[in-house]
This record gives sequence, C-alpha cells and structure tokens, in this order.
Amino acid sequence: MTKRLDHDELRERLARIDPPPSLREAARILGVSRTTIARLRRPDRVPVGRAPGGPAVWGDLVVGFIPVGPAHAPVGRQTLASLAGLSATQVQDGIAWLRDHYPGLPLLSGASGYLFSTEPQAVARYRDRQLGAVLTTISRLQTGTIAPLLVNAPPWLREAQARNTQRLIEDLEMLRRSPLDPTRPT
Repeated sequence: MTKRLDHDELRERLARIDPPPSLREAARILGVSRTTIARLRRPDRVPVGRAPGGPAVWGDLVVGFIPVGPAHAPVGRQTLASLAGLSATQVQDGIAWLRDHYPGLPLLSGASGYLFSTEPQAVARYRDRQLGAVLTTISRLQTGTIAPLLVNAPPWLREAQARNTQRLIEDLEMLRRSPLDPTRPT
C-alpha cells in the first residue's frame, strides 16, 4: 500500500527541484496530476481546468511567466501553457484579455513567443507591425468580402462604402507614418 503525500510534503519536494520544472515535468517527477502541481504552485488560484474562471484568471496566471527585457528570449504559447497549467487556447485568451484591459502594457509577441519589453523602440516596431497587419486585413476584407457582397447593391451604396473604407485605410496609414511619436522607428 502506498502512502498518499500531503500538499505540504509535495510543496517541499517541489521546492527542492532546481531549476523549477514545467508543470508537466513536475507532475511526472512527483507522480501526481498537473492540477495538483498547479494547486501547489498557486494555492490562491483554482486551477483553470476546473475553475469557473475565464480570460482574466488565465491572464493573471500567465503574466508571471512572461520574461522581461531584451536579455531574455521570448516564451512560446505552448511553454506558457505548460508553466501555467493551461491550454494553449487559454493562454491566448488570457493574453488577449491583458492587451484589452492594459493597452499600455509593453507586451510584444511574434513567431518566437511573448516578451515584455523595456525598450521604447522595440514597442514602437511591434505596434507598427501590428498596424500593418490591421491595414492588410481591412484591405482584404474590402476586396474579398464586402465588394463582392455589394455587387447587386445600388451604385451610391457601393461608392459610399468603398469611399469610407478607403478613408479608414488612409487614416490608419497616416497614423503609421506619423512623426508625432518620438519612439517611432525611422
């Protein structure tokens, strides 16, 4: 018969592992579930897999694992998911919640992962890339979806819609080229 370990003993064993393992690795080493490890690491939080939480809780869980500064490599979504005990989709939703509720947060993302930046130039380059992606999306929406749907609409409606979309794109492009932001890359 095996003795069931209590949380204090598990927490102590987990603290002795150096460097701290991922959630999955810690569960394998200690022979317990990932949910148990998540509870040990963050006793003040209910693990999201069983929680009535949502993006706010997930964002709170993820934010502590995102590195700060250029000296650190960005952390990928899968890595954040295993560290925080969440799914990749929950990590994505948590980060979206952070961006929606803290728009000034210098959280950068790219193909290599997520990183908090302390450099204004890096933040400006990231925002410029994001604006470029938005411009592309709006242009494709206009030409690929809206214009074909308006083929049978009255000419005045097609022209008004096209004019308004073009103005929006021009305004966004002007923001992208704006010399008013001193951190904007040149």
